[in-house]
Amino acid sequence: MSICTFIASDRPLSEVNYFLYSFRDVEDYTDKKYGVGLEWNYTEGRAKQIVEYVKTALQDTDVIELWHVWLTDYYEYEDSPVIHRKS
Repeated sequence: MSICTFIASDRPLSEVNYFLYSFRDVEDYTDKKYGVGLEWNYTEGRAKQIVEYVKTALQDTDVIELWHVWLTDYYEYEDSPVIHRKS
């Protein structure tokens, strides 16, 4: 198993440099159609870039989802993930 952090949206999301890449399994977790995975080591500058990225994405859509999940198969009723939502 490994951990994945990704951003999901109803609108296409662009890849950026080396830390936001296309995430093809987005529909396994949400009803959103587009996603980018986040691979990075935290720095103040990169955190600001992510905030700006989300602001830009929100100009084209009302909702952006941020997910932090284990990449693993699960049984629909027994081991389904716990989802916490904030608006």
